[in-house]
Amino acid sequence: MTSWASVADVKQITGVTVVEDDIGPAQILIELFANVTTHASDQGLISSRNLRLLKWATAFQVAWMGAHPDVYTNVDVDNVSQDGVSATLGNENANLIAPLALRCLRRLSWWNRPMRVRPPRPVVEDMRYMRGDRDSVGYDDNAPDWEPT
Repeated sequence: MTSWASVADVKQITGVTVVEDDIGPAQILIELFANVTTHASDQGLISSRNLRLLKWATAFQVAWMGAHPDVYTNVDVDNVSQDGVSATLGNENANLIAPLALRCLRRLSWWNRPMRVRPPRPVVEDMRYMRGDRDSVGYDDNAPDWEPT
């Protein structure tokens, strides 16, 4: 499996030493949250700016998961209180994704932009047929592409 970050990248970006096997699980979570795969980047479909952010996000996630080994087995809760100490998660996925990784993901070019299914409709230049009394004979005679029978 290819990855956006290498062992050397993780060390350089975070200062944390990891092994190659640590990168795979973090890579999967980053792909899940980013909604893109390494296959797309291998095809050249992702800009260099977005690739840099994905590399950083992966590196931060790998380092964070080293300190949170239970990321795949923890319980999804909103609020925890024990022995008079309580905590509220900063976001709905705080127990799954590293805070700095989430910041990188939120800066991806497609993160906050709406998906466009089709291009915007063209503006009709000649709007004369939209004006006037539609019940008049003159309106029908002047409408574009209208031919009497």
